[in-house]
Amino acid sequence: MGQQCSINFEDIDLDSPYKIEYPGNREKYVYFKMESEMFDKLDLKGNGLDLYITAEAEGGLLRGVYFAESAFMPNKETWYHPNADQKFTPIPKRKQTLAVLVKHEDLTEIKKRNAAPVYHLTVALDARPKIKADGKRIADQTPVQAQLLITTTKARRPVHLEFEIPQTRKKSRERKEAERKADEAKEKKQVDGKEDDSKEGEEEEKNTTEKIYYPPENPWEDFELGLHFKDGTTIVGEAIGRSNDIRPGWILTKIDNQEVTKDNITNLLKGVSERCAPHKDIKRLDPLQETKQREV
Repeated sequence: MGQQCSINFEDIDLDSPYKIEYPGNREKYVYFKMESEMFDKLDLKGNGLDLYITAEAEGGLLRGVYFAESAFMPNKETWYHPNADQKFTPIPKRKQTLAVLVKHEDLTEIKKRNAAPVYHLTVALDARPKIKADGKRIADQTPVQAQLLITTTKARRPVHLEFEIPQTRKKSRERKEAERKADEAKEKKQVDGKEDDSKEGEEEEKNTTEKIYYPPENPWEDFELGLHFKDGTTIVGEAIGRSNDIRPGWILTKIDNQEVTKDNITNLLKGVSERCAPHKDIKRLDPLQETKQREV
């Protein structure tokens, strides 16, 4: 029977950057364990917060950041594991900083299955690319700097909008002829003292469409729908920015499944702005200073 691999977990404090340094000639994995009591004290749901994890490494050596209920024999059907992974991205094209957002709703669901869950966080770092020396390719032992930060951020969720799209149906020659005959019949009935409720002119057909708008990935970035409505109506007058696929004349009928009227549209849009407002003062990592690589 093979020997079971043991994992050494590091301690980390909320809002305190964790510094990592390792030899550039080898890859590095750093593991952290978080007990459920940590999240209970934060009361993420009650305070409308999510967990926001950022990691950074110089030289494109940050392979990925992985959060999970457990790193040991997880149940794949229910395993919750948000991550930011760039394993298959070439090192020169990688992002220096990666972020993982852990939603409070998901943590609540986990506690329904497990009263005292344990969460594991893994930061995976690659070795430096080999360098040329004396006509050979050798390992670059220059130390690598990396860092990690766990903090909280204001929970921002996608906005669901439903629109009614008025469409004018063009009448065919046969339909126009039928309408002419209907008009003649109407005039005859009016002469006889009877009214007809037949519709005149063009007939309007309507359908609906749903649009979903996602707040920016970075909590400090602004979120604007870019919709402007005709005064006192729910009719779109102008759509710019992220909403430029919406056409003037469309009618806003629902926001997050709530009916929209000319009387409540202002308050509903204000609520969207407040819920999706940026978290400007969120704790952030200070940029890393690139390590000067050794000369060969």
